[in-house]
Amino acid sequence: MPIDDYDSSSLDSSQDSRLPPRPVAVRRAPRAWLPHALLAVGALAAATTVFWVQAQRHHAPIRIDADEVIEAVMQRNYGAYSPAQKGWLWTGPQHAPYLMQVVQRAKVEPEDGAQGDDELYFVAAGTPLRPTQPEPALTGLFQVKGDMDKRDGSLLEISTPLRQEQGAVPLQPQDVKFLALGSKTWGWVLTTHYATKADDKPAATWQVVMAPQGVDMAELVRFPASLEDGPGKGCEPAASPAKAPATEPDDRVDEAPGGAEGQRRCSHARWTYRAGPVPAQGLLSFSVTGGGLVNGEQRPQKTWQLVFDAKRFRYTLPEGLSF
Repeated sequence: MPIDDYDSSSLDSSQDSRLPPRPVAVRRAPRAWLPHALLAVGALAAATTVFWVQAQRHHAPIRIDADEVIEAVMQRNYGAYSPAQKGWLWTGPQHAPYLMQVVQRAKVEPEDGAQGDDELYFVAAGTPLRPTQPEPALTGLFQVKGDMDKRDGSLLEISTPLRQEQGAVPLQPQDVKFLALGSKTWGWVLTTHYATKADDKPAATWQVVMAPQGVDMAELVRFPASLEDGPGKGCEPAASPAKAPATEPDDRVDEAPGGAEGQRRCSHARWTYRAGPVPAQGLLSFSVTGGGLVNGEQRPQKTWQLVFDAKRFRYTLPEGLSF
């Protein structure tokens, strides 16, 4: 058929003879408001950061009323105050009553002209009120400072309120030494006495270094201060030289005379300590010097250095500085 004679009307009008259009990737034009929104969010974040930094630097300094705070903290941890007994009455396990009293307190304030907050440190000692039963002595250690997360003037308590020392004598004010352990760390050296009436034990005294760590108080090191047998104690002055065992004809071996197995020897030893200067980083070191008679063995005078291990948050106790 000639092309000119082609009748287009012969096509079925119900069918579309055109090919479907090929899909075309369309690039969406950027929304005009999006860059401005991102800029606004960035500016708001920057402003918030600047405000937070300025708030940290220029917030109203926190001042602590020591009497008011101690009363509130002691009542919250131990119960009601007894004016007659001049302390807080706390009832422990097995209904053991204690009288809790504050034996040390110190408020750390910023240096003259410096910006900063107050911090309050105090120690409570618990005396058992049932002397006929061997209840452990109690110690509570507290730090109160501004809440750095809120920065609204509220206070935060870091504490170990019920530290038990079985066989120890309740702490007295002279047993607590508060000192700077580091440029930003304060703590205590507690002189803990373990008096004994038994003939099989000498009286011992230990120095215990405590400081805040996280949400409570950590024992950084414990080293001896004294070991002493009182008058009339059943002990041998010194260890006697070893003697060869006696051999009988039938090859039986008898122990040489000179005391039963486990016989306790006398003790009379002393150790003193000295704290080093406060370093810019970490915590100060301690030097401990002493010696004497320990269970019948004469230990020569010696000096040990206690070095702080920052990773463990502990002092390393040298070998030989114990009993």
